[in-house]
Amino acid sequence: GIEGDLMRIVLNNNINNDLEVHFRVKDSSIYAIMVKKEVPMSKINAIRKAIETLSEDEYVELRQWFSERDWKKWDREIEKDSKAGKLDFLVREAFDQKHQGKLKDL
Repeated sequence: GIEGDLMRIVLNNNINNDLEVHFRVKDSSIYAIMVKKEVPMSKINAIRKAIETLSEDEYVELRQWFSERDWKKWDREIEKDSKAGKLDFLVREAFDQKHQGKLKDL
């Protein structure tokens, strides 16, 4: 029908694929209206925008949360590497240094 023909004409001319087509019937006539699509904000941009609205105290709290989260992740990685034997060389190195009398008291 005419709606399909109008849609094909509009969509074929929509090179950037950034338009939506809305149809409206009025007084026995069909109107096609092209509207620019809303581009959804990325999660990161939404988070950045939200962070910018935080008070100083809230921002400090968020930074502390990130820091604690990073340290917990680091602890899990160290534990995993230790169980896998990836850090055994450090233990051997420390014992070698101790036997050679090269360790210093902290």
